[in-house]
Amino acid sequence: MFIGQPYKKMMVLFGFSLFLISGVVLYGFQTRAADPVGKFTLVEGNVDILRGGAMPALSVKMGDPVFVKDVVRTKSGAKAEILFVDGNQIKISQRSRIDISEYSTDETKSMGIIKLPRGKVEACVPEKVVKRITVSPKANRFEIQTPVAVAGVRGTGYSVYQSGNSATIYVTEGVVYVFNPKFPDQVIEVHAGEIVTIYADQPATASKPRKATEEEKKMFERLVLMEEPSGVLDFIIMTTPSGPGISTQPPITETYPDALRPRPEIQQEPPKER
Repeated sequence: MFIGQPYKKMMVLFGFSLFLISGVVLYGFQTRAADPVGKFTLVEGNVDILRGGAMPALSVKMGDPVFVKDVVRTKSGAKAEILFVDGNQIKISQRSRIDISEYSTDETKSMGIIKLPRGKVEACVPEKVVKRITVSPKANRFEIQTPVAVAGVRGTGYSVYQSGNSATIYVTEGVVYVFNPKFPDQVIEVHAGEIVTIYADQPATASKPRKATEEEKKMFERLVLMEEPSGVLDFIIMTTPSGPGISTQPPITETYPDALRPRPEIQQEPPKER
């Protein structure tokens, strides 16, 4: 009995010490895993975030951190910008949702995967990140992924708009590779000043990129500034023929130059006196 008590006390102390050490180690891992990968540098209107993709939705304000697995949603008339730790920046238009699927950076490898189930995102990638991707594309990636198209960096600036069964990519600077995840082996390149629409049931090679019109360029700018309803871009996509040879058709803004201009209000004549 006398011998057993010190032994029990020693075992209790040992167990308690082991618990404390395990707690410290686990806390260290959790702290590193919870490091933010970016922050909001602009928030306008109603923007919320789902931490880890789970409810409840939290309202966002400028300066709030962004973590891997977060889901960001912008409501009507809202927009947001996120600056990531490696200098990549994304601008999120109204009525959009993005999922921070993967994001990691270190001296030898960087990975940024942004999923866009709906809406429009503009990405700006600094030259230093582009150089890393160019030198070692297998170890370094930055992609915006929609249900029908994957757009990855080989250049520095591009926009992606996902709506229904199509995704439209417009490149402002550099080069972007694009493919439909259903046909991953059929990849195309979209160069600065070009635009392309990818459809759900077709490989990217079925939609050859073409030079964007001035109206289309302005439209993408106005979408970010919330000066253009997204339905206008949907109209252009729906009225553009799909399938092989799509690039041979002129854009809708050239075929029907008045299609996007606001119609004047119809003035009704006052009723004639009898």
